[in-house]
Amino acid sequence: MARWYFDTSVIVAASIPGHVHNAAASDVMEEMKRAGHQAYMSTHSLTEV
Repeated sequence: MARWYFDTSVIVAASIPGHVHNAAASDVMEEMKRAGHQAYMSTHSLTEV
């Protein structure tokens, strides 16, 4: 198991279906979940979302 840090840009891209990077961001997040890794964000990133 690994710990993955996500920046705002990945969260936003994965959350918006029409975003130019949606497929790549969604793939990364799905791989993280599939492999059983843990996701992290900074509290500062949360204020940007």
